[in-house]
Amino acid sequence: MYAPVTPEVISNLAQLVGEGNLSTRQSDLDLHAQDQSAHEAHAPEVIVWGENVAQVSRLLAYANEKRIPVTAWGAGTSLEGNPIALYGGILVSFERMNKIIAIHADDFQVTVQPGLGYKDLNIQLGRHGLFFAPDPGANASIGGMLANNAAGIRTVKYGATKDNVLRMQVVLADGRIVDAGSRSVKQSSGYDLAQLFIGSEGTLGLITEVTLKLVPIPEHISAAVACFASVDDAIQAVVAVRGSGTEPAALELLDAFSVGSISESNGLGLTAKPTIFMEFHASDVGADLIQATSLPH
Repeated sequence: MYAPVTPEVISNLAQLVGEGNLSTRQSDLDLHAQDQSAHEAHAPEVIVWGENVAQVSRLLAYANEKRIPVTAWGAGTSLEGNPIALYGGILVSFERMNKIIAIHADDFQVTVQPGLGYKDLNIQLGRHGLFFAPDPGANASIGGMLANNAAGIRTVKYGATKDNVLRMQVVLADGRIVDAGSRSVKQSSGYDLAQLFIGSEGTLGLITEVTLKLVPIPEHISAAVACFASVDDAIQAVVAVRGSGTEPAALELLDAFSVGSISESNGLGLTAKPTIFMEFHASDVGADLIQATSLPH
């Protein structure tokens, strides 16, 4: 079904992207054979580091013509197995496409390349008093967050990645470059192609550029940790907090076993009971900000 990567293919790829942007060294192949999931490792036959959209377009057009499988790689932090090259072929790494193209601070937007790490992005945005809200936990690549529609503990307030994307540039399997969405916040006509690509895990195209929505860094942040006798009690507490109009910015529920394991391995001294971890953001200290760091039940 798929064609192998032959020495001739390697030579052609070198002409397309430059010899310094590809590798068949076993150490590089092994390093990109597995993500953070428990799925079995599968090494690609060659790794290509994309540097710009033109390179990615030429590469996909060639691979499509030769029927060589292509797998995208961001930071390798995925827990889903999607960056594993199950059929070998070409692995396209976006580790070198890691730049901020433009910060539109007055519009609360930023345009970036897909290989930029989430935490690295927020360090740069912090200088402008802004941040990209979805939090996957790890320093995942922005492209990987889009491909997986990453969410995290802040979803309760800020939404998942899909809720914070305005426009995308995507390269299709045949090399065509597609722009989806726009920087305009108000869009009410046409197909929402950007949302189609988000969460597709690289099966519909490779993301090469994206414009994201940003929010101001809150003036005040308060954290709360509440433990309960049962999971049912914890769930009822969450319902009560949401129903009271007190809107948490981050919310995570862990069962007793998970809390005990984390506490023991990190020396945190937490009680091994179902526990809710909450974070509240506010522009000023008022009724919407919980003035506590621990709320045991």
